[in-house]
Amino acid sequence: MISAFTKPRLLVSLAGFILSIHAALTAYVNSSYLAEMCLCTIPEDFIGLIYALGSILALACITTLPRILQRIGNWSATVFSLVVLLSMLSIIIFSTSPMLIAIAFVIYLATGIIIFYNLDIFLEHFSVDAKTGNIRGTYLTFLNLAWVLAPFISGQLIDHPTGFKLVYGVGAVMVSLALYIVLTKLHVFKDPKYKAQAILITLPHFWKNTALRKVFIAQFLLEFFFAWMVIYLPLYLNVTLGFSWSTIGSIFFMMLLPFVLFQIPLGRIADRWHLEPHIMSIGFLIMAICTGILVSVGFASWWVLGIILFGTRVGASAVQVSTESYFFKHIHSGNISEIGIFRDTIPIAYTLAPIIATILLTTTGLETLHLFLILGIFMLCGLIPSLTLVRKRPSDQTLPSHSR
Repeated sequence: MISAFTKPRLLVSLAGFILSIHAALTAYVNSSYLAEMCLCTIPEDFIGLIYALGSILALACITTLPRILQRIGNWSATVFSLVVLLSMLSIIIFSTSPMLIAIAFVIYLATGIIIFYNLDIFLEHFSVDAKTGNIRGTYLTFLNLAWVLAPFISGQLIDHPTGFKLVYGVGAVMVSLALYIVLTKLHVFKDPKYKAQAILITLPHFWKNTALRKVFIAQFLLEFFFAWMVIYLPLYLNVTLGFSWSTIGSIFFMMLLPFVLFQIPLGRIADRWHLEPHIMSIGFLIMAICTGILVSVGFASWWVLGIILFGTRVGASAVQVSTESYFFKHIHSGNISEIGIFRDTIPIAYTLAPIIATILLTTTGLETLHLFLILGIFMLCGLIPSLTLVRKRPSDQTLPSHSR
C-alpha cells in the first residue's frame, strides 16, 4: 500500500515544483511591478495593502472551501483554481489599466494560496504518518528548489526589454504545465470522506488541542516572516540599495539554498527522534538573530547581504519542516477544516504583515531597513510556542481519521 502511494506523491510534488517555479518567479518582483504599473493610482507605501486584500479574499475562500470540496471534490476545485490563476496572469500581462491590474493581483494572490491548500489534500491522502517528516521534507524540498532557482532566473529576465511581463509570461507557462499534470495524471484521485464543519465549530476544538494551537502560532509567525520579506526585501534591495535585478537574483539564489540543503535531513531527524519542537526553537532563534543583523550591515556588498540572508533561511527552513511534520502527523486528509485553519496562517500573515508595516512606515518615520529589526523581534516570539511544545509521537494526539 505504501509503495502504491509513491507515484501519486511524486506527481503531486512535480505539480508543486512547477507551481512553485511560477510563484517564485513572480513573488519577489510583484511589489516592484505593482509600484511601476500602479504608482499613479496607489502610493508606494500602500502597495502592501493589495497583498492584504488578496489575503483577505484567500481567507474567505479557504473558510468556504471545505463545503465546496464536499460537493465537487478536490480535483475539480484544483482545476478551477488553476484556470482562474491563468486568467489573472493574462490580465496582468496584457492589461494597461492600473486599476484592472490591481484587481487581478488581488485575485491572483488569493488563488495562489488556495492551490497549495489543494495540493496539501492530495499529498496527505497519499502519505503515511510514520514517514510524514520525510515525505513533507521531500515535498518541501521540491517546492523550495524552485524558489532557489526561480529568483535568479527572474532577475535575468527582468533585464530583457519586455522586463516584468516576460517574467509573468514564463509564470503562465508553468501554470499551464501544472494544469496539464492535474488534468491528465491526478483525475483518478478518490476523495476521502471530508469532515467539513463551519469554522466557528472547528476552531474551538482546534484551539483546545494544545499541540495544534502552538504549532499554528509557530506557523503563523513563519508565514508572517515570509510575507514581510517578500514585500519589503525586494524594495529595500532595489530601491534603497540600488542593486540591479540580476544581482538581486544572485542574492536570492544564495539566500534560499538552505531550503534545499537541510529540509530532507531535518525531516528524517524529526521522524526518527520526534525532535520537531527542538528544531523549531533553534530555527526561530537563528531567524531572529540573522534578521536583526540586517540593520547593522547597511550598504554592504551583495555577497555579505547574501550570507546574512542565507542565515535567516537556515532558521526558516528548520521552522518550516518541523511545523509541517508536527501538524500533519496529528491530522489526516479528511480533516480538511483543520488543514484549512492551518493554511489560514498564510492569508492572515499576508493581511497583517503589510498592514502593520504600512502603519509603521507612514506614522513613525521608520525607513524600510528598520522593518527588519522589528521582524527579528517578532521572530523571538516564536520561542514561546516552540519551547513549550510537547514532544509526542503522532498516535498521542492524532485527530480521528475520516479517510482511511
